[in-house]
Amino acid sequence: MTARREFLKLGAAAAIGAAFARVGRAQRRRFIIDSHQHYQDRADYIQRLVAIYRPRNAMACVLTPMAGFAVVRKAAADHPDVVIPYGRINVDEPGALAEIDTFAAAGFKGIKMHSPRHDWDDPQYFHLYARMQERKLLALFHTGIASHVDTPQYTSMARMRPSYLDTIARAFPSLYIQGAHLGNPWYDEAAEAARWCPKLFFDLTGSSLIKKENNL
Repeated sequence: MTARREFLKLGAAAAIGAAFARVGRAQRRRFIIDSHQHYQDRADYIQRLVAIYRPRNAMACVLTPMAGFAVVRKAAADHPDVVIPYGRINVDEPGALAEIDTFAAAGFKGIKMHSPRHDWDDPQYFHLYARMQERKLLALFHTGIASHVDTPQYTSMARMRPSYLDTIARAFPSLYIQGAHLGNPWYDEAAEAARWCPKLFFDLTGSSLIKKENNL
C-alpha cells in the first residue's frame, strides 16, 4: 500500500510538472520587432497598426517624417508595447540637424535617411551622424535600388551603396547603424561590411534576395 501511495504521489507530481511545462510553453510566444515600418498619413494608421501587431506580440519601428511627428509621439505614449518611434529626415535639407534634435528630445529612438544628393559617406553629412551618435540614436540608411517617380530626382542607387556605411561605422564607432534591404543588389558588399563592423546591421525588407536562393 505504501508503495502504491508513493507511486501515486510521483504520478501526481509528474502530471503537475507536465501541466506547468505546457503552460510555460504556451506563455513563451515569439517576440517580433519590425525594424522598418513606414509611417502612413491616414486617419486609421495607428489603429490598424496596433490591431495587427499587438496580437502577434510584435513591435514596429515607425519611420516618421516631421509631418507625422505629433501623431507618432502620441502613439508611442499610448501604445508603448507596439510603437517604437523613429524620425525621418532629408540629409540635404538645411533643417536636418534641428529635426534630429527635435526627434531625440521627444524620445524617438532612431533616424531614417533616404535619397541623398551625395554619397552616404560624404563628409558634408558627418555633422548629422555625429549628432545621432551624441544623441544615441540609431542611424537607418536606405541602401541599394530605390523606386522611381515621374518627377526629376537628384539621387540614385549609386549614392547609396552599402560600402559607404563601412566608412561611417569606422568614423563613428559608437553609432549603431542599420542598412535597409541588405544593399540590394550589392548583397556581398553589405555582408562583408557587417562582418567587420560590430555596430553595423542590415535588414532584408523589400529585398530580391529570394531570387538568389539557389546560389546560397
